[in-house]
Amino acid sequence: MIMVKFWHSEALRAYLIWRTRNKETFKKINELIKRIEFDGYNEISKVESFKHEFSSYWSVKINTNSKIIFCIADNKLRIIHCGLDDDLYSDLKASRVQRWSEMGLDETTAFTVFKTEIAVKNILRMRKVILDAEEGKLIEHEIVDLDD
Repeated sequence: MIMVKFWHSEALRAYLIWRTRNKETFKKINELIKRIEFDGYNEISKVESFKHEFSSYWSVKINTNSKIIFCIADNKLRIIHCGLDDDLYSDLKASRVQRWSEMGLDETTAFTVFKTEIAVKNILRMRKVILDAEEGKLIEHEIVDLDD
């Protein structure tokens, strides 16, 4: 069954960046979206449900560092996240770890502090994205091929 796809602006931006940055990952994203569209939550390995008030949202890994977060409702596929977390924070990581090291923290502790800070930021950002999706702040956009 073909579903209408709605994207959060950050997810769509990430999706289009993957298209130019890593063609292999981009193809995998398209394959995952097609499988979600065809089978819903079934037959997708490593799909995980969110908990509590966001239990209608699911995540599936694109690769070891990235995932797609989505929801299916009324024949609509809402895609609210499409990877790139590591890319978003790689520059920040180097500067923060260096700054904390200069303040006297050993590198391991500085990296642990950084990971905790990013985890909290990701939770807050994801909560906002889900609330945006629930309020209908999404963009309708079909998947594209590399040739388009």
